[in-house]
Amino acid sequence: QKEDLSWSSQKKMRKKMAFLVVLAVCPPGVRGEEIRAYVRRHRESTEAVVASVLRSPCDRRFMSADFWGRGLGNSVNTPLNALAFAVATNRTMLLSVDKQYEAGFWRYLGDVRWPRKDRVLDAFRRAGGCARCGCDDDETVRDFFPLSARCLQDDSCGNGVRWLLCDDGLRQETAPFVHVRGAVTWLAHLGGFHLQKDAWGKLYDALVDPQPLVHSGDAASLPLAPVLRRKLGRLSDGLYDLGVHVRHRQYQPVDDIERNAAACVAEAIAAANSRRRTKPVTTVFVATELPSRIPNVVDAIRREVEALKKGGSSSSLTFDFLNVSEVPERDALRRVARTNARAVRRDWGEHAHERWLSAADFYLLASSRLVVGTLSSTFSELAAAAVHRNSRTFLYDPIFQVTGPERSQPQKRKWPADDEYLTDYGPHFKCIRADDDWPLPQYVKLRPSFAAKWKALHCPTTTTEEKKEKKKKDQPATSDMRTP
Repeated sequence: QKEDLSWSSQKKMRKKMAFLVVLAVCPPGVRGEEIRAYVRRHRESTEAVVASVLRSPCDRRFMSADFWGRGLGNSVNTPLNALAFAVATNRTMLLSVDKQYEAGFWRYLGDVRWPRKDRVLDAFRRAGGCARCGCDDDETVRDFFPLSARCLQDDSCGNGVRWLLCDDGLRQETAPFVHVRGAVTWLAHLGGFHLQKDAWGKLYDALVDPQPLVHSGDAASLPLAPVLRRKLGRLSDGLYDLGVHVRHRQYQPVDDIERNAAACVAEAIAAANSRRRTKPVTTVFVATELPSRIPNVVDAIRREVEALKKGGSSSSLTFDFLNVSEVPERDALRRVARTNARAVRRDWGEHAHERWLSAADFYLLASSRLVVGTLSSTFSELAAAAVHRNSRTFLYDPIFQVTGPERSQPQKRKWPADDEYLTDYGPHFKCIRADDDWPLPQYVKLRPSFAAKWKALHCPTTTTEEKKEKKKKDQPATSDMRTP
């Protein structure tokens, strides 16, 4: 009977089956309201948490993570995963920051107001620590690197993976402090943290206080306020109709990247213009780490819109972008955060010398009704979820034309395999409507269905008596140790 179905019907059926598999693995989703309630209960200054721990060291438990200051790349996923774990277990979130974070990149984007782990852990130890609270170890480190479907087969995953899958780590962990490392791809879904629509953006907003709206008085003191005000202030409602992020990765053909991005923009415009009671797309913001290529991107978009026919006329489109040479605050903005020379060498094509420009691009891209982003780019995915949470999101494959072994060469392409996405779109796709199928991000190292199958085969089953014995053994020696 399946053979009689059209290709599009089969595709819809695959999507539905994949969604049902996810629902079978994950419980009902966590909503934005729950995240906001968690923030109200747990987010305090470092000084306030330290004082609380010194008074009553056994009253709270904590989840911490490394927070690197490089920018809006994969490293942001580590604290986002830890925050998801903290919400799920009612532990207070802590951050362990590095020198790059202290260099100040995050001052461009907002404030990170979670307590610092080193000072809270020190306070716990000074207050008596495990000797007073009856725990074996004050801190457990869970490292998720490496993480992939293959690492499960050859038993090379980081200890955090087995802890999450086999040990029911989120619910059974007794250590007062749990520290997460190497979680650079979205994996909270493996622990049952299933996000409802738009909760991903709220999770990011909980981690980093976003910039206030540029029209509000609160934004006046922020470094990027004058730049954003000049751009968004002239728009009727402070939003672009469409924002596109064109990411040029090393070893990937530049012309192909831009052509695939432009084709996805044309498809998104056609879909938007076909909707009733929807304002036609006229204003387009282009974000890219290679400003010299913006004229090429604009030309490619115009060609694709005209070729698609359904997208309307390209003459109605007005393009905007950031030109650093025309920003009078440029020198002052460069002084807000120190530039790490080592990071500059490593961050090929990521605005390494103009880190403020990367942050401004992010905020302007996020201030769009439609976001067209690069597949497997955390920058694109976060921008699609932040600021304007009702953004309709499309993701394009910049190297769609590359297939087979050439696509999967890690040193040449650095590109995820086809099975490293939550939803099954088939073996290949050019441009997908991402926010319809799964809350962003799309890219994962391990699907829930794969994890569930591995867990059934490799995780030892525990009898009822063993569970009772383990619970008795894990019971703290003093009644002071409890989860709030």
